[in-house]
Parts: sequence; structure tokens; C-alpha cells
Amino acid sequence: QPSLAPFWKMGEPIVSPFEKGGTRGILQDDEIRRINIFDWNDDEKGFGKVMKDGGFDCVIGNPPYVRIQAMKEWAPIEVEEYKKRYESASKGNYDIYIVFIEKGLSLLNEKGLLGFICPHKFFQSQYGEPLRRIISKGKYLSRVVDFGHQQVFAGATTYTCLLFLNKSGVKGVDYTEVKDLQTWQTSEDTETETGKITVSSITFEPWNFVVGKGAKLFNKLSKMPIKLGDVADIFVGLQTSADDVFIMDWVKETSKEFILKSKALNKEWVFEKGLLFPIVSGTDVKRYGTLPERQYILFPYEVKDGAANLIGLEEIERKYPKTYAYLYENKRRLEERERGKFKGYDWHRFGRSQNIGIQSQVKLCVPRLVENLYAAYDEDGSHFLDNVDVNGITLK
Repeated sequence: QPSLAPFWKMGEPIVSPFEKGGTRGILQDDEIRRINIFDWNDDEKGFGKVMKDGGFDCVIGNPPYVRIQAMKEWAPIEVEEYKKRYESASKGNYDIYIVFIEKGLSLLNEKGLLGFICPHKFFQSQYGEPLRRIISKGKYLSRVVDFGHQQVFAGATTYTCLLFLNKSGVKGVDYTEVKDLQTWQTSEDTETETGKITVSSITFEPWNFVVGKGAKLFNKLSKMPIKLGDVADIFVGLQTSADDVFIMDWVKETSKEFILKSKALNKEWVFEKGLLFPIVSGTDVKRYGTLPERQYILFPYEVKDGAANLIGLEEIERKYPKTYAYLYENKRRLEERERGKFKGYDWHRFGRSQNIGIQSQVKLCVPRLVENLYAAYDEDGSHFLDNVDVNGITLK
């Protein structure tokens, strides 16, 4: 009987990238219960015999798609531990599904097969480089069914593919680009582009698979000497690790004050103008459209020559007493971020310091998840960007 690795059991995930071995001293008991750690080598509750025999013949799954920017708020220890334990999590702001792919590979025997439906973002992203290295080094990639921008899951915008890996290694990769999802699902007469990709072209460098009639044009474009990255800088938005405190809905304003609705307090609050700036998410960006001011971010920083310095609480209290009172009302919430990491004199700082000083630049705003590429122009640098949902592009 072929051994099949179950990724879900009684509605609960049992393929946590964590394992019981070596977690004591790292995780508290309540964290171990929350993570629901599964021991694959346990003879009674796990698959001890299968693992002793070399591993599974087949691993099938739909791993979770969760960015670590979100996980840092409720699972900061896991985020850091995955970076230590898994090569695929060693670079950049990874998505948890890549750790599951590496884990799934490790559960296979020497002739085992893996089939996942997962985002194809790791094909080109910086954080996907370690996983691309793992797969290319072992020549594991056997087949890809790429859905492109078509949406497989109703109600969620995700760009996915079917990923097939062969632990014994392959000599060529079958690649299929699905042009029409509904036709592909219901008929053998499908509108697809299919072809063979040479194993030698699968490296740790970004994967850009093009077959059929578009391949010639794509190869020509890939040889262009100047790319966007040569003439522009691309950056993400602000990462506060407490958006419910720092980002608020606009209600009304006067010449000197804003009235904003706080999610953290579930009520309106009056703020002095001076530390509040309009912030846009991906849904706010419309093609050629003006940027809205439906939300504002409390920005306790002073920016000079591109460098951002945190404004001290005493100065905020002196210049902006109503804003200070709001921060103080949320002090406990802000201090408890990431297991108390923010306790101290600067408990009001953002969770991450990247790109804080460059938000007010003139820029193109490009949403992260769209069916067709488009952008809006922030012509005076008045709008800040929200986390990774929208990216900024500035000319070098």
C-alpha cells in the first residue's frame, strides 16, 4: 500500500512545520497547545513506522498561505524559529506555505511524490530564492500547472499553481499555463499552453516559465539591457504591528483637529493635526484615480533628509496632548506586542523601522493583488502606504 501523508485530521492541521523534538525551553506549554505540534515519529499517534521505512510515497496538500507580517503579531516566536529550522524561511518576509513545501519534501522517501496547490509567488520573489535553490539542487520539480491571475478560490485573491515535486529527481519539467479555468476544469478540450522546460534552466534565479507562442517574445524581452529595477526603487509600506491602534477611519475634521474612529478602542477620538497622515491600502488605489483620505495613520516620527526619528513621549504630550492621551490609552496594547518586546520608554514606536523615512516621497502606488497591473500617482507625496498591500515606486 502506498503511504499517503495526511495534512489534515479531524479538521485540525497536523503538518505543523514544528515537531515536538527540541521545542521544550523554546515554547511555553500554552504555545505548544496552540500550535498543535504533531510528532511524525510517534509510533502510537504519528507515523513512526512509515518514517523508519524512509518516509511517505506521496504528500498531498493545500498548505496555509500566511505572510509573516501577519504572523508576527500573534506568533512571533514561531516566525523566528522557522527561520532557524528551515532553509526556505531564511530570506526576507516569507510566506508560511514555503516552509510547508520544504517540510513536505522532508517527509518523502527517496522515490516519493509531492503535490500542492500553493501560490506561485515564490517563483520570482526574493524570499523564494532558498526554496528555489532546494528544488533546483535536487532536480525535484516535475510539473507545474500555472493558473496565472485566474482565481481558483472564491472570495479570496490568490495567485496559485499546482506544484508537483519528485524526490528521485527528474530530467525535464512539464509546464502548463491554464488560459481558461472553467474550461480546464470541465473539458479535455482545454485552452492551455503546454511545453517542456529543461532541468538546466531551473536554478535559484527567478523562474519565468513561458511556453507556446509567447515564448519567443518573452525571451526577447528578458534580454533587454534595462529593467525597472535599474531605474527605480520599489518599497513597501509601514508595518506598525498594531494597525488597530495606529490606523483609523476618518470621521470629520476642523482646521486644527481630526475626529477619527479607532478600531482598538471602538470609539471616536479627537486628535490635533500634525502627526496624522492619509494612508492607502491596495483597495484604495484606482487606475489614474485620485488617492482617497478615508483612513489616517498616527505617525509619531520626525523625518529629515530621509531619516526618521521617533518623537519622544514628553514632546508629544507637550505639543499634542490629545494625541498623547490616545497613545497612553493604548499603552498596554502597544507594550504587549510580540510578547512584551515593546516595553520601555519607546513603547509607542512602530513594529518595523523599514521605509519609515521615505513614505512622503512623490511615487507611484501599485497594489499588490490585482487581476491587471495598474497604479495611482501620489504627485505630492502626501499619502503613506499600508504594509505590503500596496507598493511604492520612485525613480532613482
